[in-house]
This record gives sequence, structure tokens and C-alpha cells, in this order.
Amino acid sequence: MALGVRFARSSRAAVQRRFMSTSKRAAATQAMTAPLAGTPDVALSTPFPAGAETAKLENGMTLVALNTPQTLASMSLFVRAGPRYEYSSDAGSAHFLKRYAFKSTEKKYFLQLVRDVDVRGSEFHSAVSRENVSYHVSGMNVFTDNMAETLGAVAEPLIEEYVVDRLRSEVSHELAAANADTQLILLDTLHREAFRDQQLANSVVCPSYQVDRITDHNLRKHTSTYYTPDRMTVVATGTDLATLKGLVEKNFKPTDLRAMVREYLGAGVEDDIVGPLKAAHQPLVATPAKFVGGSEVRLPNAGNTHLALGFQGVGYNSGVKEVAAAAVLQNILGGFSSKSSPYGRGLTPGAVRNSRLGQNVVAANADWVHQAAAVHLPYVDAGLFAVYGEAERGKAAALVEALLKQIQSLDKVSDEEVLRGKAQAKGALAKAVDGNREALAEFFATQVQSGSAPLTPAQFFKQIDAVTTSDVQAAARRLLSSKPVVVASGDVSGLPRL
Repeated sequence: MALGVRFARSSRAAVQRRFMSTSKRAAATQAMTAPLAGTPDVALSTPFPAGAETAKLENGMTLVALNTPQTLASMSLFVRAGPRYEYSSDAGSAHFLKRYAFKSTEKKYFLQLVRDVDVRGSEFHSAVSRENVSYHVSGMNVFTDNMAETLGAVAEPLIEEYVVDRLRSEVSHELAAANADTQLILLDTLHREAFRDQQLANSVVCPSYQVDRITDHNLRKHTSTYYTPDRMTVVATGTDLATLKGLVEKNFKPTDLRAMVREYLGAGVEDDIVGPLKAAHQPLVATPAKFVGGSEVRLPNAGNTHLALGFQGVGYNSGVKEVAAAAVLQNILGGFSSKSSPYGRGLTPGAVRNSRLGQNVVAANADWVHQAAAVHLPYVDAGLFAVYGEAERGKAAALVEALLKQIQSLDKVSDEEVLRGKAQAKGALAKAVDGNREALAEFFATQVQSGSAPLTPAQFFKQIDAVTTSDVQAAARRLLSSKPVVVASGDVSGLPRL
């Protein structure tokens, strides 16, 4: 889940990884086994080309270009420097660096940086997810040169002590917002337990105990270690690969430390100074994440019962087929948010009333269940499948029973449900990326970082169409074979041990 500069507006991240359904409209009652007759196939308003063009530069940087025939263009920089790559002493560095996007860099003073974007009517945004710190610029396609110039500048932040001190209040403000978000707290806790003692367990927000401990030294260490071309991916829409390559080669020229040493200290001492500096800052090697289940966390406080169950999912490294099958399985479970819920506005598209959770949990228990939804979170090398529910106080045991019953029922999936799930999965993806260039860029970047050839959303639709009932059943067996992680907050009295 990516944390945006304005916390309420998150990215891929935000659309794909929050629990609740945006829809509060009551759908017409219809049997789940009845396919929707005459429903047109999902179509995107963005006219995508046949495929994305990719290239890897000599310095290791990866480029992805999607030459959409539109007047608007975008360019995004993804740096594999997210919380997953933080040492415990540097925890929170990625969150601080996300805020540093609007500060001075080694190439541009902050006023010039902001002015050059603003006068062109472009938009500039930064975000952090568990795996990446990302920067996004969008605007008219005649300004792609400025987009590349801007991203090339922010790739080299000028870390200064007084700026870091000023950022503490901004980070604290976002941390306070995160601590007030029940769904985000549950999701963070699920990750911490599902990937216990592993890097993927790290939170996307700076830990409260680190806000006053992060220093300019921590951030310099993080950027000198991870802000290197081989860890960067640039995704552009509205431009071709040849143009993107020229812009990147022109604007992404990292500071030559050896040349600086020669200029100020003379030739012959470069190895003595630069060598030990680089040796001291070795990247944290990301070991493949492994799901760890069987734990239970209670976070008692006032209010309704909020419950999240986490199961083993699949990562992009498992292949497109498995990711597509998990998406279909997620939409078979689906979900729904009742009108009575104060948390009715969530961010899981495709979760509708005519689904297992919508019909058999929310609608069947409308007097005490407020909402329930399933979500699958694929990362580069692992995945987390989660089911969330909210109920009235005193209903923790009943909520667990209702959710588990639907999860355990996945051992039997009909062809009709798979057909409906595929349609909803495509609709969910379309809603997530159509018109949201940041989410689209992350869709490509995650595929590339996992070593896969990037598919456009339209190409991914075909992968979803190819999912069979046996594929979904295999995904269900994988889920059911894992021991769940249980996280509950609010009124947790009576919560049974699984």
C-alpha cells in the first residue's frame, strides 16, 4: 500500500490495497449462480497500444514506455528503496524521503523545482509503498522533457539537517492520520504477523519512536545505498521508447563522486575516499518473503469489532496465471458495505452485494454486520490474501464464524461463479488504472521488478479470461492450506482462538 503525499490520496497502492468497497448502492437481488446475460465486455477509455515497450540501459535502469495517443502524458520513477529495504536503525527513512520530493536536490533548488512544474500546469506527486519510493509527474505531452528533468533532479535529493528537522512535523501529521485509520492499522499488523521477522513486514509509515531519531545521516545512507540506476524503473505514458531513452540518458546523470574528489582534493585519492564510503553502505538483500501464519493479535479499544484474517497469497514471481486466478477468487468472495456503516467509503472496487461475502455475511446479517470484503495483495515475490469484516460490539465470535464459513466454502467453486468473478476482476482492474496514471505506472513497475514482461491492462484482461475453474480451485486450495493470521481491534471480547 503506497502512502501518498496527501495521505488520503494513496496510489496503487491505495486503490488496490484498502479493504472496503466504494460502492454503497444496493444491487438488484440475483442468484450468484446466474451469469449476467448481455453484459458487454470490460473496455477502457484509455486507448492502449498493442503492448508496452521496455529497455534496460547500460547502467541497469529499466524503462517502460506506453505510447498512448493522448494530449496528456506522465512519467514515474520507482526506486526500490521502500521500507522493505530499511535496516532497523533506519526505519522510517523511506517515509521521510517521500516527503523530501518537494525539497532542494543536488541539481535544483526547491523553488525552481516547484516553479518549473507549476508554470507548465503539470502535477507532481510522491508516494511510498513497501517496496518502492516513487515520484510521479503528469501534464501535457509537450512537456515530457521537463518531466524527465524533474525526476532526474529528485533522484538526487540534497539531504540537509535543518530540512530533516522541519520534515518531522509533516511525518508526524501523516503518522497521526495513519493511527486513526482502523483499516490501515489492521493491514499493517497483518503484514507484520504474516511476514514476521522479514523485511516485507515493515510498515509504510515511519514508526512513532523513529520520528525524532531519523537524521540526515540516515537519509544520506539510504539514498547513497539504494538510489542507484540499477534499482530504478522509469514508466512513461504518452511517449515512445526512443524518446524516453533519450530523455532519461540526458537527465539521469548521477553525481560522479570520484570526479568531485579529484576536483577538490586532487587526483590519486579517489579510491581511498570513495571506496570505503561505498563499502560502508551495502544494500540490504531482500530475501524471498515467506508467509508465516498461526498468530493472533488483539488491539482492544472502543467502538465496533473490526476483524482481519490473513492467508497466503501469490506474488508476481509465481506467474501471471496465478495472480489472475487469485484476483478472480478475491472477486468471488467480493464484499459489500451496508448503508448503516460509518466506514462505507472504502477503496476495493468490484466488491458488490451479489458475492459470497456480500450475500452470505453482510446481507444475511444486516442487523449486526456493517461490511465485509476480500482483497489480494501481490508483491514481487509474495502475496497476502485478506478478508475484513466489521460488526456491532459483542459480535466478535459470530463475525469470525461468518467469515470463516465463507472462506472454507471456497473448496467448492462453480463455473458460473468463476464467470462472474472474472467479469468483476476485470472491472476492478479497469477502475483502478483507467484515468489513474500513477496506479497504471505502478501496475507496470511491479511486473518489471519481478522479472516479468509487462502486460497492459487489456493484455491482463485476456489472462483473466483464460482463468479456468480448476485454476481458481487451485488458488483456493493454496489459501486454505495456510494457517490464518488473525487481527482484531475495537471490541475484541469473545474472540475465539483459531
